[in-house]
Amino acid sequence: RWDVVDRVLAVARERGQTVHLRLMPVGGADKLTPEPGVPAWYAERANTVETLCPGHREPVYADEHYLHYWGDLIRDFGARYDGHPCLDAVDVSILGPWGEGGGENGGAAYPEQTDRLIEIYLDSFRKTHLASLINGYQFHAGIRRGCGWRADCFGDLSASTQWGCPITPDTPADPQCWNHMYDYYPMQVVSAHAQDAWQRRPVLLETCWVPRHWHDNGWDLEWLLQQGLKYHVSVLNTKSSPIPPAWQDRFAGFVKRMGYRFVLRQLMTPARVRRGGHFWYYLWIENVGVAPIYRPYALAFRLRQGDACEILLSSADVTQWLPGDVWLDERLSLPPTLRPGQVAVEVALVDPESHQPRVRFAIDGTRDDGWHPLCTIEVTG
Repeated sequence: RWDVVDRVLAVARERGQTVHLRLMPVGGADKLTPEPGVPAWYAERANTVETLCPGHREPVYADEHYLHYWGDLIRDFGARYDGHPCLDAVDVSILGPWGEGGGENGGAAYPEQTDRLIEIYLDSFRKTHLASLINGYQFHAGIRRGCGWRADCFGDLSASTQWGCPITPDTPADPQCWNHMYDYYPMQVVSAHAQDAWQRRPVLLETCWVPRHWHDNGWDLEWLLQQGLKYHVSVLNTKSSPIPPAWQDRFAGFVKRMGYRFVLRQLMTPARVRRGGHFWYYLWIENVGVAPIYRPYALAFRLRQGDACEILLSSADVTQWLPGDVWLDERLSLPPTLRPGQVAVEVALVDPESHQPRVRFAIDGTRDDGWHPLCTIEVTG
C-alpha cells in the first residue's frame, strides 16, 4: 500500500512539512481494541505465536522467514523513498508490537537477528536519517552504527510499582516505583554511549501519554522540559494533543530552544568590490537552539542588480553549526555578469539544487520569498 505513504508525503509537501515515519511489523494486543497482528498469508508460511489477546498473532522473530519478509519490506521501502525531500527520518523498527521491541516471544532477546535487520536498514537508507528506539540491545546496536535515536515514553514520572498507574497529587509515591525518566532513559543513554549522538543525527522524543496527562497528575513540567533540552531534542511528538492553557507559554519557550535556531548577528564586507573580483565577508551566526540542523542545506547569497540576480553558494557545512557561535570568513568569486553600480546583497539557507530558501534565520525582516536583505555593495569597473 505505497499509496498510503505517498499520500502522507504529498500532504507534507503541500504544507511545507517533513515526515518522520515508522513501519510496524504488528500492532498491539490490547484485549479491548486489538490492532492488526500478522497478515494471514504470513501465518500460513512462517512460525507465529498467539498473544494474550485471542486471535492476535505475532511472528516468531528468530524465524528466518521473519528476516526474509520483513527485510524485503525494508529494502523495498528504502528503494522507493530513501532521500525523498519530504521524508525527514525513518525509525529502525526491528520487532515487537508497533516496532518498539518486546513482544510475546521475547523479541528483544535476539541480538543476531537485530544486527542483521539494522544492517538492512543501513543498506536501504543511505540518505534519509535513521532513528533507533531507546530500547535495550537495538538501541546500543543502532548507536554503534551511527543512527540517531528516539524515545517513546518521554515525560513518564509514574510513581507506583505497577507502571501505567501513575501517581496523582493526592497519592503518595511508592518507594519501590519505576519510571522511564528516572530509571531507564539516563541509564540507556550513558550505557549506549549516546550522549553525543545528537551532534550527527537527530534525537526525537514522543510523549508518554499526552501533556494533559502530565498536567492532571501534577508532574514537574520545568524539569521535564529541561531533560528534553539536555538530550538535545529536535522533535517532540505530543500526539496531536492540545497543550494545557496554563502551560502554553512554557511550551512555546521550549519550542524556541529545541532543535536549531540560527540568529544572524553580524555581516562585514567591503563597501566596494572590483568587477570580476571577490565578494569577501565575515559572518557571525549564533545557534541559540540545542542541536544542529541535519539536512545539508547551503548558505547562499543573492546579489541583485536591477532585474538581474546571481546566487553565490558558500562552502560552509551548515550541519556543523552546533549550539553556540559560528564564524565564517570566506571569499566568493563575483559573477562577471555584474556591471559597475549598486548591488543588493541578500542571504538565505537554500536547497543546494533548486536554490530555493528552506530555512529562515530567527531575525526580523526576512521577505516573503525567504531571502533576508543584508546590505548593498558597489561594483567598480
